[in-house]
Amino acid sequence: MSSARPVHFGYNPPTSDRRLTAEPFRPETFAEDVDRAIGLALDGGFDSVWVSDHLMSADRYRLEAWTLLSWIASRHPGITVGTSVLVDAFRPAPLLAKMVASLAALTGCHMIVGYGAGWDEPEFRAFGYPFGAARERLDRMDESLEVLRLMWEGGSVEHTGPALRLEGAVVEPAPPARPLLMVGGESRHSIEIAVRRADWWNIVHVPDDLARRAAQVDEACARAGRDPASLRRSVYLPVFLAGTVEAARRAAGPRLDTPPRPFAGTAEGLVDHLAGLVELGFDAFQLVFADFPATTDIESFLERTLPSFRTAA
Repeated sequence: MSSARPVHFGYNPPTSDRRLTAEPFRPETFAEDVDRAIGLALDGGFDSVWVSDHLMSADRYRLEAWTLLSWIASRHPGITVGTSVLVDAFRPAPLLAKMVASLAALTGCHMIVGYGAGWDEPEFRAFGYPFGAARERLDRMDESLEVLRLMWEGGSVEHTGPALRLEGAVVEPAPPARPLLMVGGESRHSIEIAVRRADWWNIVHVPDDLARRAAQVDEACARAGRDPASLRRSVYLPVFLAGTVEAARRAAGPRLDTPPRPFAGTAEGLVDHLAGLVELGFDAFQLVFADFPATTDIESFLERTLPSFRTAA
């Protein structure tokens, strides 16, 4: 297999009991469980750790994403951490710019700020956030991304826009290195925003749709005059691994037909599946392992999947 750059593998641990990925979540032992899994993933060769952003999905017990990410970064300073993805409406962009810079300064972590417009209307309503039309939410996200970049460039920021107004805002200490921005979403408008504003573009794993979306990214880059290779493409991918395909598919059950559709098979089969995605131009992955808090599937990935990509790199 070939890639213009090494394939980037991130580990996405749970923040709650994610029904779509079947991870059993034990609140009383979560800190110990997740720290053990993260340590194993990082020691084994994962490039980053990612946290998803919801406030009350699944069984309603859920840790807040930025708090969890800060805890992870303090436990593992200097690593790369990312968000997949923060909801624009939940945190004003100027405040988020300060939060990201502060965490980077305190921990030395490299930051990939995944950002999205949000989609879960009941969650918005429950916490008192207005849920406008999709175009309205995306336009607000677009402006927020502009503000984040401005504030990380340093100096005093003046900005007057439809949703945000800044009068001499300063981010100090500035991030040691400019955080990367990742836009999540598969709509044409999301893709256009990613091409205009982001370093990465992210999509959930829906196999039959990935080639079409990748072509749309190429077309949007051509319209914008951007080198398509400069926009890294990543996939959020739940994984069910077992000794046989049949056993893995039994474990995944009805989740196989629900986005994000998981991979269910052997660790060797995952090599071939990921190689196919790399051929489509996707070379970064946020992987969710369904066996958490057990780590058998992570160990299988490290022993039987990851070496194929590290050798190729």
